Amino acid sequence: MNALPDDVFLLPTSLVQKRYWLLDQLVPGNPALNMPLAFRLAGPLDVPALERALSDLAIRHEILRASFDRVGADVMQIVRQEAAVSLDVVDLSTLPAAERDQRTEELVLEEARKPFVLARGPLLRTSLVRRAENDHVLLVTMHHIVCDGWSNGIVVREIGELYRAAVEGGPPRLFDLSIQFADFASWQQEWLRGEKFEETFDYWRGQLSGSLPPLEIPTDRPRRPGIAAPGVIETLLLDKPLSDALKSFGRQVDATPFMLFFAAFVALLSRWSRQKDVLVSSPAANRQHVETESLIGPFANPLLLRAD
Repeated sequence: MNALPDDVFLLPTSLVQKRYWLLDQLVPGNPALNMPLAFRLAGPLDVPALERALSDLAIRHEILRASFDRVGADVMQIVRQEAAVSLDVVDLSTLPAAERDQRTEELVLEEARKPFVLARGPLLRTSLVRRAENDHVLLVTMHHIVCDGWSNGIVVREIGELYRAAVEGGPPRLFDLSIQFADFASWQQEWLRGEKFEETFDYWRGQLSGSLPPLEIPTDRPRRPGIAAPGVIETLLLDKPLSDALKSFGRQVDATPFMLFFAAFVALLSRWSRQKDVLVSSPAANRQHVETESLIGPFANPLLLRAD
């Protein structure tokens, strides 16, 4: 890499970011690593104020100004001071209603699947679909290397507050960030060299010792060879009486909803597979410190949980 300009800085990356970078090297531009958001905005909209709010979000969170590349033997964040976010506007207001709805859906999917180039950035993309004078859809897409599911909630809240401040002309009602994601990454690198890491590593080595049996469950068709196709999400909403009954049962046995559903899921897998040793991967928010709760960044990390 050539010498960096004065307004560009090299910052450390976390273990999770290194993993996403490696996954992108294996399948460059893989849209499965995109984190797309779509917001329906009803009512009068000040587009310049919204664009300013998006730029202010990038000013507040330096990770949204980062690209990623190998520098020497390590992968680094390359953070730029420039924080202007371009809000591309697509006007569908002149189309018939049915065609407008179809085209909106197409644009949402196209944006969600558009690849990122990690070494070039930016890894935050925004566009606005104008459906009518008081009807818009805001599309915000980030790469997983700069955000996670928890971050999405921060993005929604802070865009709303920064937009309000831009419209009214006052300061946003947001706490100053005491650290940035790169500070967490630097702390993590130190932790990996310490005694606490060795204790944690020994624990997981014990939990995952011996043979790790693959889960053999009956399927409706043979597994296809090669790289798996993009997956989908199946959603099932429980009715309120059943949901309330499950929560009540969880309180009786001192179990959180996650513990309750995890136990039921493992029991189901055990019955299907006729195995007593079951491994399930589950994401963890991984935000054990108060300072990280307001940060945009890829803190979430999958844990391999072993159930007997």
